[in-house]
Parts: sequence; C-alpha cells; structure tokens
Amino acid sequence: MTVHYRTQSFILEKTDLREADQVFTIYAKDFGKLKILGKAIRKIKSKLRPGAELFYLSE
Repeated sequence: MTVHYRTQSFILEKTDLREADQVFTIYAKDFGKLKILGKAIRKIKSKLRPGAELFYLSE
C-alpha cells in the first residue's frame, strides 16, 4: 500500500539504482531525514526529472 504525504523537503543525496531508478536521501520539514525511491526518474521522458536535482527545495 502506498501512502502519499505533502511536505517541504531538501534533497541531500541521490544514488542511481538499476537502469532508470534513483534513491534519494532527503530532509523533510515534518519527518526529518528519509530515504525514498524515485521509480523511472532517470528516463528521458520523466516529468519528475527536473525537480529531482541535488540541493533542490521541493514539495
């Protein structure tokens, strides 16, 4: 089961995983330090790709 939360977060680190995925270490305002998985984020047509760079403040 997937749960979605909306909070401000800061991307601290990203690591490539498999062919098109990335694992992010983020610091979220409400949850502290987390590791999250970005599925298919490295694909050229990914809509999430521009907002997933290091040191971005995201929501």
